[in-house]
Amino acid sequence: MDFGSEYFLQNDSSRRLKTMYTTREAAQALNVSPTTIKRWASHFQSRFSKDDQGHYVFTDHDLEALNFIKEQLEKRQILSQIVLEEDQSLAATPSAVSPSPALSPVPPSAPAASTAVQASEPQSAAIHPPNPAPQLNDALRELTRRLTRVEYSLSQKAEDVVTLQILEHRNEIDELSKQVKILSQSLEGMQRSLTSLLHQAEVAASIASMPKPPKRKSMLASLFQL
Repeated sequence: MDFGSEYFLQNDSSRRLKTMYTTREAAQALNVSPTTIKRWASHFQSRFSKDDQGHYVFTDHDLEALNFIKEQLEKRQILSQIVLEEDQSLAATPSAVSPSPALSPVPPSAPAASTAVQASEPQSAAIHPPNPAPQLNDALRELTRRLTRVEYSLSQKAEDVVTLQILEHRNEIDELSKQVKILSQSLEGMQRSLTSLLHQAEVAASIASMPKPPKRKSMLASLFQL
């Protein structure tokens, strides 16, 4: 097993004392997320076991199986196409052949009956009980394909929801940008008006501060002063 070599080298002393691994430890060993480990284990429910608290626990052999799943997915296979070692051995096991029943001795007084028994025994020996393994494997594969389709549909719906939310946020941002632009234009207009008013006030103040010329006396007032 060549996966997670750095992880197991760094934890060699604890690994000798520990034969069961949690989901997080398995994820660290395979360099994947704990959610990915749970998804794989949930897909192969009959292959991986849980503890009393309902948490997945893994042995060294389970880690090898998880690494096999990872390698197959990296080869662009889907989960429904992956068959673990136990499933392969179960599918390759030939059906048990029931032994032929022993022939009971035939009394010499009944030759015709013995001939009938001998003729019927090969037929009974050829009848075997049905092997349920292929049917179970076919049902498991069909269930796996359905689960894969459901998982794919859920992922597509999740992507559609995220896309819709992004579009809604983008529309909100565009609307806010328009409002900011309008406010900016209004602020610029108010600033120009304020600048014009300040300029007029400065001109009025400068005119008011200029000294007034002395009033000229009329000619009649000058004659009375004489």
